[in-house]
Amino acid sequence: MPHTYSGVCPEQSAECGALSVNAPAYGVFETPGPIPIHLHTMKTPISAARWILITLPVIWLSLFVLFSAQKPTLPYDFLVNWPLPFVGALAALVGNSVPVGGGIIYLPVLVLLGSHVRIGVAFSVLTMSIGNGIFGFLSWLNKDPSFFVWESFLFTLPSAWLGLSIVTFFPLFTEKQCLFLFSVFALFVSIFVFLLARNESNQNLFPTPLIYSDQPQQFEKRFTPNKIKAYLIVALFSFFSGFILVGHVGIGNAMTTFLTLSVFGRVDIRSAMATGIVTGGWTSVLPSLLHIIWMKDAPIEQVFFVLPGVFIGANIGPRIHGLFGLRNVLYGFSVLLTVISATMLRTAVLSN
Repeated sequence: MPHTYSGVCPEQSAECGALSVNAPAYGVFETPGPIPIHLHTMKTPISAARWILITLPVIWLSLFVLFSAQKPTLPYDFLVNWPLPFVGALAALVGNSVPVGGGIIYLPVLVLLGSHVRIGVAFSVLTMSIGNGIFGFLSWLNKDPSFFVWESFLFTLPSAWLGLSIVTFFPLFTEKQCLFLFSVFALFVSIFVFLLARNESNQNLFPTPLIYSDQPQQFEKRFTPNKIKAYLIVALFSFFSGFILVGHVGIGNAMTTFLTLSVFGRVDIRSAMATGIVTGGWTSVLPSLLHIIWMKDAPIEQVFFVLPGVFIGANIGPRIHGLFGLRNVLYGFSVLLTVISATMLRTAVLSN
């Protein structure tokens, strides 16, 4: 009988003093037999994540005091921009509960307030690199480290970075076309999330066989030729996600990772979701650096103002499924995405 490492601890093994886990399949975590999980190996990353999360607000307050000494008007500017933390809380809540990225909120809000799409993208990727890449990652790590498909990062991140680097300097679309692209992507995700919510099992979304294994229940952790082939397909999708979506509208690789891991890896929904969310945040690191260092158009002060809300939303996001139920969260997000898609479509049509 195969067992799976899920990070859940339902029973104590008397034989070795470790925990033997039986849980739903998480794709790449499947093994032919029980895995002994020693208590100290589980608690160490969780404890570290917990302590880091505690110190982050202190760091922000310290930086706020330091920057205020250099720029006396900073507290007034923060009060003038008081809506930003609330926008950040909503965006981080959405971005860390569903694999789409907080940019699905940031870009429409900034465009409706009169910002150019390029500035909205810079704001989105810089904020998501912190909100999803740091706050969200630590929150999911604090919840359960085994949710992550760690090896997938080796394939999704470099390929997405390559694709987005090209179009950051040589964009394919005009600003109006980017608005249409964002609207179409939001509508696609809305339909997909609705279908996902109707999935009865909430385990493997796609009942097709593993592309890299003829016997999914006997999956091994080593890199077999078929498994490598599957990950190369995942990397290819990530490249086009960076090339078409992230480089132009600031989002896309979180959902792409979620979909490809579900389709080609038969990864459990929650595991694919957590991995996709963090992948989206870490994907945003490179374009953030490009906008700060090379293009010099990143609204750093506004990003600093939005971080308190991002911190709160990122900590609530991983727990929102348990509070309201995964299905209810997905239905609500589907409705929100439909509204966003329609709004951005209207903006694109009315733009010059």
